[in-house]
Amino acid sequence: MTTMTVLVISFPLIFGRGQGSEYGQRMGIVMFGGIMLSAVLTFFVVPAAFFLFERKRVEKLEANGKAEGERDEEPVAIAAGES
Repeated sequence: MTTMTVLVISFPLIFGRGQGSEYGQRMGIVMFGGIMLSAVLTFFVVPAAFFLFERKRVEKLEANGKAEGERDEEPVAIAAGES
């Protein structure tokens, strides 16, 4: 929603006409380009990178013979009466 809002408010800056609009057009183009780039990174690149790293982690666990969710360290026994 935030991405769409910033994209929509950049249109009047980009397509505006009138006195001083040449400065607003440049700022609107930069806003539009920056938001589009960050949206592409957020929606596609970050999930793809997460998927690749998670797949490598699972393959490494399976190669070590551990089931997913197992921990590397041994559980610590708590003596009776301690909290």
